[in-house]
Amino acid sequence: MKNELFTEELRQEFYYPSNVFSKSNYLIQARYNYTLLCNQLLAISLLKAKKDGNSYSAKFSVMEVRNLLKKNYKDFYSHIKTSADKMTETKICIEDPDRGIFEYHQLIPTFRYDNGECEVFFNPQLNGIVGNLTSNFVVLNIQTLAELDSVNSFRLYETLKSKAYYPKNYKGDKNGKYIIEYSLAELRVMLNAIDINRKEIAELLKNKENIDYENILKYATKLYEEEKDKDIPTKDKYKAPKWKEFKDFRKQCLEPAIEEINEKTELFVGYETIKVNKSVKDIVFYVTDKSYESKTSVVSNTDIDTDDLIDQVIDLIDEKISIKDIKQLLTVSDNDITKIEKAYSISKSQNIDNLVAFLISAIKNGYEEPVSRKKQATAGSFGDFSQRIYANDDLEQIMGVI
Repeated sequence: MKNELFTEELRQEFYYPSNVFSKSNYLIQARYNYTLLCNQLLAISLLKAKKDGNSYSAKFSVMEVRNLLKKNYKDFYSHIKTSADKMTETKICIEDPDRGIFEYHQLIPTFRYDNGECEVFFNPQLNGIVGNLTSNFVVLNIQTLAELDSVNSFRLYETLKSKAYYPKNYKGDKNGKYIIEYSLAELRVMLNAIDINRKEIAELLKNKENIDYENILKYATKLYEEEKDKDIPTKDKYKAPKWKEFKDFRKQCLEPAIEEINEKTELFVGYETIKVNKSVKDIVFYVTDKSYESKTSVVSNTDIDTDDLIDQVIDLIDEKISIKDIKQLLTVSDNDITKIEKAYSISKSQNIDNLVAFLISAIKNGYEEPVSRKKQATAGSFGDFSQRIYANDDLEQIMGVI
């Protein structure tokens, strides 16, 4: 009998309650200018996303959105319509600047509304970051995101959440505490201080090994100065960049966002600034996952957290394998992840028809030296970002359920 693949949909079914979903780190790190409601509707769409043919779509009712957000919009139809227009017209940029690679896409080409029912259709070229996520994603709680009242809080929270993890080979104490650093200029751009959809700005963000965010902010200011007095409709003029002075950024954006995150989420965030010539250049965040203790204290020293071990194997192995096979690997290795990791490393240099059978044999027989061979190249599809563009990325991790 053929084993059922351990897809993200199955993972949701077996391990996650109905209020949590996975979001690709590439999507979190992508640059796009959404309103708070747009971000929340995207989160709901990702939560509800199901494979239909060759693409993903999501169905939900306006009543579900109202009950989740608990906000009294006077004309919710108009808010949904405006958000749908924004979401379907906005392009996103997914990029690996260190390797000089970028891709621009329309994430949601169609948003349909019919008598209180919404249907969202995702771009099939982006299946690799919408569904069947097996690596490079973070688990988010839809109720936590619904509680946030500011788009700045929303974006900062999911960004810090995506960075709050321990790399595979991390040797220090894993205590749920993380240090995350951003330049002030990058943080301002990330939090939509400027309109990144303007053609000239988009060009500066393309295909750069080292994006100069300070230069982008200066250019945005130049665009504003050039157009503010021109005889063109106000709506078409380029808007002035937000938070020109750090004190404004701190008071109007950073501290209110951190205060809301600390109050309403499982993260506790502190920060300090790094100055150069008396000007703030970088911000260092000190992040504590307040749920970390509760997640780790569930298992006593004499117990084994099988779910956690399964998660570690999923992190380790790129190929999709069944839950049954994962449990078999844990059994033959006596729950020793290092044995599985060693066997999997050896497998990469072998011409293998059955990966699981090889791993079991390698673990049982203590294989040491791989047999040299020319490894077959795997042709990644256009939408398979983790394979085609980001194969060497070290963000392969699964965050604990909130």
